[in-house]
Amino acid sequence: MNKHFIKLYFKVKATTTGGFSLVEILIGLAISSTLVLGVGNVIASWGQLQQRQNLTSIFNQNRINVQNAINSDIAWQKTTNLNPTTMSCLSSSGGCGAVVAPQVFNLVDATGAPVIYNGSNGYTGYNLNGSLCVSSCPIQLVLTWKPQCNLVVDPGCKVPFIKITGTYSATSLVTGALNWDKYNFQLMKHQ
Repeated sequence: MNKHFIKLYFKVKATTTGGFSLVEILIGLAISSTLVLGVGNVIASWGQLQQRQNLTSIFNQNRINVQNAINSDIAWQKTTNLNPTTMSCLSSSGGCGAVVAPQVFNLVDATGAPVIYNGSNGYTGYNLNGSLCVSSCPIQLVLTWKPQCNLVVDPGCKVPFIKITGTYSATSLVTGALNWDKYNFQLMKHQ
């Protein structure tokens, strides 16, 4: 055999191993980990967006439910009967002139079922996924009412407009970019 052929054969054989070098493996790992982290961030962002949309939907539905209950004469009558200490002036001949601060109340619909879960019915608020919770709830909605009187026309405030305010509050467990003031609401009802 030719000497040069044998030398060349062994030289080529020594330099081509058929596998990957350490540098190639490290570059491949870097690219793979970057892709995995990117996908993980996208999934986490999607989860936060989904949670925010669920809560927004529940907040909007709460406002609609409150508005429907307030507009129903039957539901409003049941609500005033359910809250005798804070709403008795609405049915008395003395009027509501003495009520100056917003009053917390429990709101029910025309069937008597609670509209907002605020502790009077076992539930005290909402979990982060929007489901009802019993204690240590991260999200709560408090309803208050206050008479709005024109003391010139109605000095005893016997037939007031009623301003109903829904205010959300959240514990430190709730994170994210929710603007709570955006979901608070005020409604008016004529007595």
